[in-house]
Amino acid sequence: MDTNDSTAELHLSDGGLWAVRSTSATVCYLDLDRMRLYRDRGPGSPVFFYDGRWVPLVQVRSSRGDRGVVRVGDRHEFLTDPEGAHRAGFCRRRDLRDVRRRDATGRDEGH
Repeated sequence: MDTNDSTAELHLSDGGLWAVRSTSATVCYLDLDRMRLYRDRGPGSPVFFYDGRWVPLVQVRSSRGDRGVVRVGDRHEFLTDPEGAHRAGFCRRRDLRDVRRRDATGRDEGH
């Protein structure tokens, strides 16, 4: 469940479980305590082979060129390692519109 704890800027070092929403219906969940990403694909979004499961989160890059920061209003690349064999995958997001902390309920289900 989302809390009212939203932020305009999130650093990977902040920890916690976060829901990241853009202008699409897809929601990415970031578990920064375990450094992993869960992509909950929404209608009209492309299918990624790791949709619906947690994958290691390696890094985040913003359209400003910085790393490790997620900002409302920016576009981001989420570098993942879905097969655990250092085979990188990118999840490119549209402009972010909301970054909100999640409570621990449903952590392993992705939402």
